[in-house]
Amino acid sequence: MKIIHSRKVRAAAPSPRLVTLLETITEAQLREWVERVSVPRHSGAEPEQNRATANWLFSDFASMGFRVERQGEYSNILALPKNAFEEVFLVGAHCRGRAGLSSYHSKQRPESPKHQ
Repeated sequence: MKIIHSRKVRAAAPSPRLVTLLETITEAQLREWVERVSVPRHSGAEPEQNRATANWLFSDFASMGFRVERQGEYSNILALPKNAFEEVFLVGAHCRGRAGLSSYHSKQRPESPKHQ
C-alpha cells in the first residue's frame, strides 16, 4: 500500500464510481451521522459517551456489511470490506474529544464566584 499525504496531491477529477456512491448518501443521513459524533466525548472526561459513539460506529459499519475491528487503547474503529475489491476508497478520520474537556475541568474545579 502506498500512503500519500493529501498536502502532496493535487485535486483530480473524482472517480465516477465514487460520485455514484456519494450520491446514495442523503442529506438526512449525513446530518444524522455528524450529529451522532459531534458530542462531547473526551476519552477521559466522558468515557461513557466516547464508548457509546464507538459502539454506534461499530454497529453501523457492521450493518453495512463491513468487517469491523476495535484497535488500541481508545478502541479506534477500523471497518474493512469483507471481500477483496479491485478498487478501494480509503476514508480516515480522527475526532479529538477536546470539546468536552472544558466541562470536565469545570467539574473538577468549581468556578470562582466572580465567573458565575
